[in-house]
Amino acid sequence: MKSTKIRYASIIVAAVLFFSVTGRAVAKDSAKIAYIDEEKVFSSYGKTEEVQKQFDKERVSQESSLAKLQEELKKMHEDIEKQKDLLKPEEKQKKEDEIRVKTQELIEADGRIRQTLQAMKVQMITDIRKEIKEAVKALALKEKYDYVLEYQVIHYGPEGDDLTQKVIEYLNKPVAKK
Repeated sequence: MKSTKIRYASIIVAAVLFFSVTGRAVAKDSAKIAYIDEEKVFSSYGKTEEVQKQFDKERVSQESSLAKLQEELKKMHEDIEKQKDLLKPEEKQKKEDEIRVKTQELIEADGRIRQTLQAMKVQMITDIRKEIKEAVKALALKEKYDYVLEYQVIHYGPEGDDLTQKVIEYLNKPVAKK
């Protein structure tokens, strides 16, 4: 009795698996699949260059403020070096303390600037990748693709299923109109 129940259960499980696998195979044959080279789209998107220029401008500005702090620190070191024989020990100690404080300010400012720039770059990349994803979705819906995959997961695919250039053109249309 027990072995009969196990046998029936096994047959039912096998039947369910068979039909679910064959159902997927049939659906797979009718699916329309394309692929893109997302890195190529990213680098060819006009907005990527614009965003990179904005980032570089901000980086230069931040580095300029750091350079000012470094110059102040350098001047403080030069001043103490010129006056080291003339300064009283307590005056020398006071200037060395000021240098330590300024050095700490420089280190903290450098850390803040690096963190700010890193966060800015991550946000810019995230925004561009989101736009690419939206463009891919819009083109996939327009051209009735069921799936659009990254080309790196494709070992072979007909060239006609490569949507990379269409996505680039789609994304750059608004940029070209400006």
